Order: sequence, then structure tokens, then C-alpha cells
Amino acid sequence: MPTEKPRITIAIGPKTLEAVNDFRFDRKFKNQTQAILALIERGLSSYGLYTDPASAAHSDGAMQVASHYDALDIFGQRALRRTAEMELERMEAQRDLAAGPLAARGYHGEPLSTAQPLWSQEAEKSDIDF
Repeated sequence: MPTEKPRITIAIGPKTLEAVNDFRFDRKFKNQTQAILALIERGLSSYGLYTDPASAAHSDGAMQVASHYDALDIFGQRALRRTAEMELERMEAQRDLAAGPLAARGYHGEPLSTAQPLWSQEAEKSDIDF
């Protein structure tokens, strides 16, 4: 695929190449170029010389979950999406309680004992097909 971006050529030793390839496959990059660019961007970021708003928006943990998500089949992807939706709903309810009248009584966002368990009969009725 042609690109308008500048191109460079580099030579690296076998151990460095092995480390790049390990990084690539561990994080499921599509190709070596993407892995090398990610490493360059991280290196430059660590020196405060580079900030990409698109990549800065997601943590390493979020990117790891995303790479795992892509490796799942459709059933695993549905289960992961539903789990994330349930957790976001729980957190929103928890924030609402923490900002409301309970805050005046000393509630500061601890997990609620009345929260729905991750797996329940209600979860079995969801649209997740196993």
C-alpha cells in the first residue's frame, strides 16, 4: 500500500530483531513495522519528545485487553462486551451513590455489598450464547 510518509532504512542486530519480533507477537501487531513504530513512539514518549493523542488515550492494559479481544471468537467477544457493560453500569451506580446522600454519611466509593454478582440467573438470561 503506497504511503506519503517518509521512509527510513535501519540495520539491527539479531538479538534486537528477536526482541522486536517477540514484542510484535506478544502484543499481536499485524506486522513488524507497526511493532517498531510502537516501540519508537514509546521510547520517544519516555523522553517527553512525543505525544500521540490517539495512542495516549489507551493504557497498556486497555491495549492488552483489545489484543485479547481480537483473539476471541464471537462468543468470547460477546461475553467480554457484556461483562464490560455490566461493570460500567455498576461503576456508574456506585458513583451516583457516592455523590448522593451517602457521601454525607461517609460513603466514599467502596464496593457495594448489594451489587449484582458477575454471574447470576439474570446473566444467564442475557443474549450471550454459549
